[in-house]
Amino acid sequence: MLSQVPRRAVLAAALLALPAFGQTLRSMEFKVPFPFQAGQQRWPAGKYEVTAGVGHSALRVRNLDTQSAATLLSNATQSGKTNSKSMLVFHKYGDTYYLNRLWLPDTFAGRELPLSRAERELTRAVELASTVTIAADGGGQ
Repeated sequence: MLSQVPRRAVLAAALLALPAFGQTLRSMEFKVPFPFQAGQQRWPAGKYEVTAGVGHSALRVRNLDTQSAATLLSNATQSGKTNSKSMLVFHKYGDTYYLNRLWLPDTFAGRELPLSRAERELTRAVELASTVTIAADGGGQ
């Protein structure tokens, strides 16, 4: 019974902290016209909701057509200028796209995904062909 008390206390503290964290999170919608890799998962072309925020290492990707979702770890990154819209940036190798970065609107901040094992292997064998940027639907909010 005593071991349950610390677990409950930790859970209660985490639940109380959620509103503070939730205030800085933003959800953005994107139409991605091609299938892509994000983390260890392959995603079909379609409409996506991406949720992220400044100071949060988690990036949540949800396919609005299938409702499948994943939470990915990301690193903070900054651009040299303020981003006017939310944007997703993909690395393209041949016909394969990898989600690389999310730029948050009205800030210098963004979230960058670490390269997956498959993308690291590709970078050793093939040069990066291009990057593709997709702006958020609805003005970046």
